[in-house]
Amino acid sequence: MLEELYVKNFALIEEVHLTLQEGFTCFTGETGAGKSILAGALGLLSGSRGTVDQIRTGAEEAVVSGTFGVSDDPSILEWLENHGIPFDDSKTVIIRRLLRRSGKSMAYIQNIPTPVKDLTEFSSLLFDMHGQHEHQSLFDTAFHRRYLDNFGGHDHEVRSFAIKFSQLSSAKKRYDAMVDDAQEREREKELLAYAIEEIDAASLQPQEDEELEKERQRLGSAEELRSLTEQSYEALHESEIGILGILYRVKQNLQRIVGMDTDQQELSKRVAELYYELEDVGQAIGHYKDGILFDPARLEWVEERLDVLYRLKKKYGPELSDILAYRQQAEDNLAQLENFDENREALLDQIKTMEKDVLSLASELTKKRKTSAVDMEKEVSGILSELKMGKIRFAVQVSQRKSERGTPLCGLYGADEVEFLLSSNPGEPLKPIRSIASGGEISRVMLAIKSVLSQTDNIGTLIFDEIDTGIGGEVAVAIGEYFSKIGRFRQLLSITHLASIAVRADNHIMIQKVEHNDRTYTEANRITGDERVQEIARMLSGFAERDISLDHARRLLQQYHQKF
Repeated sequence: MLEELYVKNFALIEEVHLTLQEGFTCFTGETGAGKSILAGALGLLSGSRGTVDQIRTGAEEAVVSGTFGVSDDPSILEWLENHGIPFDDSKTVIIRRLLRRSGKSMAYIQNIPTPVKDLTEFSSLLFDMHGQHEHQSLFDTAFHRRYLDNFGGHDHEVRSFAIKFSQLSSAKKRYDAMVDDAQEREREKELLAYAIEEIDAASLQPQEDEELEKERQRLGSAEELRSLTEQSYEALHESEIGILGILYRVKQNLQRIVGMDTDQQELSKRVAELYYELEDVGQAIGHYKDGILFDPARLEWVEERLDVLYRLKKKYGPELSDILAYRQQAEDNLAQLENFDENREALLDQIKTMEKDVLSLASELTKKRKTSAVDMEKEVSGILSELKMGKIRFAVQVSQRKSERGTPLCGLYGADEVEFLLSSNPGEPLKPIRSIASGGEISRVMLAIKSVLSQTDNIGTLIFDEIDTGIGGEVAVAIGEYFSKIGRFRQLLSITHLASIAVRADNHIMIQKVEHNDRTYTEANRITGDERVQEIARMLSGFAERDISLDHARRLLQQYHQKF
């Protein structure tokens, strides 16, 4: 769950530090107070694009940080381990976004710089955020397939199919390339042969570039290295005033002292050990000093060799291993070109086998999707019933695309078209959701889908940004009750403008805009008691001080919370 949220110099927010609790927390405030600003800050933690315009006027950078309690969630621990990010006994993970006025956006996990795409992937394990306009994704059937696969846990099957399909597509492209004109093949053979010859001529050795870089550093610094080691050697060995000479006299004196006072035997032993250890160090420095040679010819050769490696890296790969891999691939491709007819027929046979495998995988994926579709229909319909949509039928249609020959027509994610269907009234046929759902209906359908997906993924925190847009009355009450129910099992944060939802929240945070010294600020604070009564009264009637509004607000809060 999200335990702490820290926002600094983001839009109108100068600094906000919120400690969040378990259960259902609502965020409220007047229009224009800054609720969307807070939603934007949370969006940054999910990987949304940051812009310079979001940095507060007069500041050089904006910071958004979230501290999440993650316990021992295996998926989170596995992700951190796979990406080399430490996880300590505090059982917390901190993710952070930094926007600079220079235009550079930075992302961090556990204070370690991280690509934004990795932050996006990792944050999806911590929380799921539903933005104001995200319900519009239900108008795009591509998202329907994605939602169904997430619900059914088909990620492994979809990835496996995508790999096989990509391999098949690549094989078909190779086949098409192989039937190009002979002149093009000859030109490619010459290029491949030249690349092989050039790489072979370099006689590359593993990690050679790293060793040469170290040697260039040593050779380039030979005079300074020699000077430093000579000074060190002389400091140890210089006649009687050298460190070794002085320590030798101390050693001899202590040996004589032991002859007169045996209690100092341990001290004498320690000094003797120091002397012999330092004597060994002196010998090592001497050997190192004698091995330092200023060799301009060797330095020139090393630099020329590194230049050769640099040019090869620029042409064939960023690392020596990539160059060698390129050479092997070039040799394989050259062999294929030299045995064109034979290879073409072999590749055609391979394509036929791969097509059978792909079609088989597509059929298996279709079966899994159809099974999951039935389960998803039941779970989503159950939630819709709680949200006052009990008379609406929800269905997940899975249909296979077919070629003219009647075989499955595959794409990267299988051969299926997935579409969500609704029937708004009893007796009405199911129709595509994009063509019949109202704004309030689409919001509730999206809420139901997000809920079942969060249960599947075991996500600890759900965030909804004004999912209640376009609804009111008993529907709003139903959503408030459902949010309260979810809050018993996981953390739920909701930005809302409806009092009937806010009164059900376990915790209430009010966002308000204030002016001070001709500057505007957005503040966010947890409210309880009379402050919460006043805010609910404002949401009900627009007036926070009228007695009738306050009485109504207090009665609503007392209905759901004993403390009121």
